[in-house]
Amino acid sequence: MKNGRLDVTDYHGRLVTSQQWEDSPRISVNVPGNTIYPLVLTAYPAMNEGDQSQALKLVLPSPSADLQIISPDTTAIARRAQELGGYTPENLTTAAMDSTAPPDDRGGPFGESTRRYGGWH
Repeated sequence: MKNGRLDVTDYHGRLVTSQQWEDSPRISVNVPGNTIYPLVLTAYPAMNEGDQSQALKLVLPSPSADLQIISPDTTAIARRAQELGGYTPENLTTAAMDSTAPPDDRGGPFGESTRRYGGWH
């Protein structure tokens, strides 16, 4: 997305800040220090760039996460954490772990078992 709007909502779903951007894949927002975490960042494409239902999400669990990339992967993690009961650290960790899959047993060199080579490489 090079044009759009970024909404930042707090733990209670209240809008903390919103910012539009144009002609750049990067955006910077300032969040007040007394904001309750986790924060949910939702990036909406500009009206002429795509379907508004294709918004991307990212959950920031704490203020220490200051440089992030919003992607379909972070959207899937946010969606899964919400399905698990909300944006708690435990649900976010589980959602992130659920979003990755180990390679199948045929992933070794020349289709050989990775077990022969000590597991994942």
